[in-house]
Amino acid sequence: MQEIFVSIDDYEGLYEISNLGMVKSLAREVLVCGGRSIKKLPEIIMSAQIRYKNGDIKYGYRSIILHKSGKRKNIHISHLVYNAFSNKTLNIKTHYIEHRDGNNLNDIADNLKAVKPRERITKAYKNIECSSKYVGVEYCKQNRNYRATILVNKKYIKLGSFKYENDAAKEYQRALKEFNETGKVTRCTPMETGRN
Repeated sequence: MQEIFVSIDDYEGLYEISNLGMVKSLAREVLVCGGRSIKKLPEIIMSAQIRYKNGDIKYGYRSIILHKSGKRKNIHISHLVYNAFSNKTLNIKTHYIEHRDGNNLNDIADNLKAVKPRERITKAYKNIECSSKYVGVEYCKQNRNYRATILVNKKYIKLGSFKYENDAAKEYQRALKEFNETGKVTRCTPMETGRN
């Protein structure tokens, strides 16, 4: 695959990103020492930082710090590649970047896909061994009941504990429907009836 560099949105003339996930700082002159002198910066390929999540590289991601007008911003390289090569602009408040091969360090353009948080969670539940067949439901061994939780705006909301698995799943579905219709989630009194 041939490497292609394009300008990074909002950093034109300063940085470029490649379809292989490499970031280039372009040659330029910058003011230093409070604007008293000029420093020439050469064109270089920048080194990415690997951010570990929960101390495990398996959940890590590559990021880079970009500078503009005296301000610095730490950005995921996957976001830069996706925005530059997908013909779509990613809204990081409503979508995540998913790596098709499961390797979060592989930021090649063909390996990236935008997904909504709900899709990401559903896929995660399918890929791991969990205590319930339903999304948003887990079995609590200590209390011997099922807990329903929902992710809203990157925060988990506990919906309640239930004696039966299907009741917890119904509560999750109720909360999901309520969120889709109103944008809010309310908790209801846990149900103790039903069959598993």
